[in-house]
Amino acid sequence: MRRVRAAAVLVATLAAACAPLEPGPERHPSLAKGWAGRFPVGVAVEPWHLEGREGRFVAWQFASLTAENAMKPPAVQPAEGRFDFAAADRIVDFATRHGMRVRGHTLLWHEQTPAWFFEGADGRRQHDRAGAQSR
Repeated sequence: MRRVRAAAVLVATLAAACAPLEPGPERHPSLAKGWAGRFPVGVAVEPWHLEGREGRFVAWQFASLTAENAMKPPAVQPAEGRFDFAAADRIVDFATRHGMRVRGHTLLWHEQTPAWFFEGADGRRQHDRAGAQSR
Protein backbone atom coordinates (compact mmCIF):
# COMPACT_ATOMS: atom_id res chain seq x y z
CA MET A 1 0.00 0.00 0.00
CA ARG A 2 2.86 2.38 0.80
CA ARG A 3 4.44 1.75 -2.60
CA VAL A 4 1.17 2.46 -4.38
CA ARG A 5 0.72 5.68 -2.43
CA ALA A 6 4.34 6.74 -3.09
CA ALA A 7 3.96 5.96 -6.81
CA ALA A 8 0.74 7.99 -6.96
CA VAL A 9 2.45 10.97 -5.33
CA LEU A 10 5.39 10.68 -7.73
CA VAL A 11 3.11 10.51 -10.78
CA ALA A 12 1.06 13.49 -9.57
CA THR A 13 4.23 15.51 -8.91
CA LEU A 14 5.67 14.74 -12.34
CA ALA A 15 2.37 15.54 -14.04
CA ALA A 16 2.20 18.91 -12.29
CA ALA A 17 5.82 19.70 -13.14
CA CYS A 18 5.32 18.83 -16.81
CA ALA A 19 2.00 20.62 -17.23
CA PRO A 20 2.11 23.49 -19.72
CA LEU A 21 2.46 26.89 -18.12
CA GLU A 22 -0.68 28.95 -18.04
CA PRO A 23 -0.44 31.84 -20.48
CA GLY A 24 0.48 35.16 -18.91
CA PRO A 25 -1.88 38.00 -18.11
CA GLU A 26 -1.14 39.56 -21.48
CA ARG A 27 -3.70 37.24 -23.06
CA HIS A 28 -6.41 39.51 -21.60
CA PRO A 29 -6.94 43.17 -22.48
CA SER A 30 -5.24 45.51 -20.03
CA LEU A 31 -7.54 47.68 -17.93
CA ALA A 32 -4.69 50.15 -17.41
CA LYS A 33 -4.10 50.54 -21.13
CA GLY A 34 -7.82 50.66 -21.94
CA TRP A 35 -8.41 53.52 -19.52
CA ALA A 36 -5.04 55.28 -20.01
CA GLY A 37 -5.42 59.04 -20.15
CA ARG A 38 -8.90 58.89 -18.64
CA PHE A 39 -8.60 57.05 -15.36
CA PRO A 40 -5.67 55.41 -13.53
CA VAL A 41 -7.15 51.99 -12.70
CA GLY A 42 -5.69 50.86 -9.39
CA VAL A 43 -5.53 48.05 -6.89
CA ALA A 44 -4.75 47.68 -3.19
CA VAL A 45 -1.84 45.31 -2.57
CA GLU A 46 0.46 43.76 -0.02
CA PRO A 47 4.10 43.23 -1.06
CA TRP A 48 3.59 39.50 -1.71
CA HIS A 49 0.92 40.34 -4.31
CA LEU A 50 3.73 41.72 -6.47
CA GLU A 51 5.61 38.45 -6.93
CA GLY A 52 5.37 35.80 -9.63
CA ARG A 53 2.27 35.39 -11.76
CA GLU A 54 0.20 37.64 -9.49
CA GLY A 55 2.81 40.42 -9.83
CA ARG A 56 2.75 40.11 -13.62
CA PHE A 57 -1.04 40.37 -13.51
CA VAL A 58 -0.90 43.50 -11.32
CA ALA A 59 1.69 45.14 -13.60
CA TRP A 60 -0.37 44.36 -16.72
CA GLN A 61 -3.84 45.32 -15.45
CA PHE A 62 -3.28 48.35 -13.23
CA ALA A 63 -1.77 51.84 -13.40
CA SER A 64 -1.91 52.70 -9.70
CA LEU A 65 -1.08 50.89 -6.46
CA THR A 66 -2.35 51.47 -2.94
CA ALA A 67 -0.75 49.74 0.02
CA GLU A 68 -3.31 47.74 2.00
CA ASN A 69 -1.36 47.79 5.27
CA ALA A 70 2.33 48.27 4.45
CA MET A 71 2.19 52.04 4.99
CA LYS A 72 0.12 52.05 8.17
CA PRO A 73 1.75 52.74 11.56
CA PRO A 74 2.10 49.13 12.77
CA ALA A 75 4.11 48.25 9.65
CA VAL A 76 6.12 51.47 9.32
CA GLN A 77 6.79 52.17 13.00
CA PRO A 78 6.04 49.03 15.03
CA ALA A 79 7.58 50.61 18.14
CA GLU A 80 8.13 54.27 18.88
CA GLY A 81 11.30 55.46 17.18
CA ARG A 82 11.89 52.14 15.35
CA PHE A 83 11.06 52.42 11.66
CA ASP A 84 10.76 49.71 9.03
CA PHE A 85 9.94 50.82 5.50
CA ALA A 86 10.87 47.52 3.83
CA ALA A 87 7.31 46.46 2.91
CA ALA A 88 6.32 49.96 1.79
CA ASP A 89 9.53 50.26 -0.23
CA ARG A 90 8.79 47.00 -2.05
CA ILE A 91 5.46 48.42 -3.22
CA VAL A 92 6.96 51.77 -4.27
CA ASP A 93 9.87 50.06 -6.04
CA PHE A 94 7.48 47.80 -7.98
CA ALA A 95 5.36 50.78 -8.98
CA THR A 96 8.43 52.75 -10.06
CA ARG A 97 9.76 49.85 -12.18
CA HIS A 98 6.39 49.55 -13.93
CA GLY A 99 5.62 53.26 -14.36
CA MET A 100 2.71 53.12 -11.92
CA ARG A 101 1.35 55.68 -9.46
CA VAL A 102 1.29 55.07 -5.71
CA ARG A 103 -1.57 56.37 -3.60
CA GLY A 104 -1.89 56.62 0.15
CA HIS A 105 -4.86 54.96 1.79
CA THR A 106 -5.99 55.47 5.38
CA LEU A 107 -2.41 55.96 6.53
CA LEU A 108 -3.62 56.59 10.06
CA TRP A 109 -6.59 54.58 11.29
CA HIS A 110 -7.73 54.02 14.87
CA GLU A 111 -8.15 50.28 14.30
CA GLN A 112 -4.52 49.80 13.28
CA THR A 113 -2.63 52.38 15.30
CA PRO A 114 -0.47 51.28 18.24
CA ALA A 115 -1.53 52.53 21.69
CA TRP A 116 1.84 54.27 22.21
CA PHE A 117 0.94 56.56 19.31
CA PHE A 118 -1.59 58.31 21.56
CA GLU A 119 0.58 58.48 24.68
CA GLY A 120 2.73 61.33 25.91
CA ALA A 121 6.38 61.02 26.96
CA ASP A 122 5.14 60.18 30.46
CA GLY A 123 3.19 57.19 29.11
CA ARG A 124 -0.19 58.78 29.81
CA ARG A 125 -2.84 58.98 27.12
CA GLN A 126 -2.99 62.28 25.23
CA HIS A 127 -6.51 63.64 25.10
CA ASP A 128 -5.91 67.07 23.63
CA ARG A 129 -4.99 68.08 20.12
CA ALA A 130 -1.88 70.03 21.16
CA GLY A 131 -0.47 66.98 22.97
CA ALA A 132 -1.07 64.73 20.01
CA GLN A 133 0.43 67.26 17.58
CA SER A 134 3.54 67.66 19.70
CA ARG A 135 4.58 64.12 18.80
